[in-house]
Amino acid sequence: MDISEIGRFFHGFNNLNGFNVTIPYKIDMYEKLMSLDQTAKRYGAVNTVKRLENGLYRGYNTDIEGFLKSIESEGISLCGEILLLGCGGVGKMAAVETVSQKGSLTIALRNPSASKVLKFRTDLLKIQKNAKIKIVNINKIPKISYDLLINATPCGMFPNVNEIPVSFEVCKKCSTIFDLIYNPMQTVLMKTGKMFGAKVVGGMAMLVWQAVFAHKIWNGSIYNEKDIKNLIKDMENR
Repeated sequence: MDISEIGRFFHGFNNLNGFNVTIPYKIDMYEKLMSLDQTAKRYGAVNTVKRLENGLYRGYNTDIEGFLKSIESEGISLCGEILLLGCGGVGKMAAVETVSQKGSLTIALRNPSASKVLKFRTDLLKIQKNAKIKIVNINKIPKISYDLLINATPCGMFPNVNEIPVSFEVCKKCSTIFDLIYNPMQTVLMKTGKMFGAKVVGGMAMLVWQAVFAHKIWNGSIYNEKDIKNLIKDMENR
């Protein structure tokens, strides 16, 4: 679906007061909306949209809250050697947070020399002037040890559950693997990481927490953290 198609689709939502946006449309929606919250501006992507009293739609990014809540609960740090796969909506968010926390960031992509990728590197350096950033081909990842691998690509997501975004050799070098995919619960990437002794985390907690903050934006809803943790477990079991 290109941006013109998104425009036609979006206008069909005129009877809604709010909705969520999923991959691969988060950046397209960011570019489409006239009104943007600071969270959307910071990360260049929209996953939550609310209709304002004046009839305009405003874009927000609640993925960041889900991401930060997830790594906080797992005791994961962004201060070490971080390998990020993908640079779409969620990938951009993870990159911004990594350089903000002064982690050493390697971004692995299929087309690392694309102009929009190089521009994004410049934008990251504006956030953290001395940031350590490498952009590499996903098939030529440097053979060093990584404290954390973040998969922000759809590789391995249902129905393509037998896919893995990187080689076993890369998995061997990672202490922790955070796969942002939530379906299936255990991706091939996670299973491989576990086989080599890595700590592995899936994307269900992030999915639930981003929804929590979306409902706060839409309705002012407040939830008990214990209830949310139970909901995450319930969703994982399902």
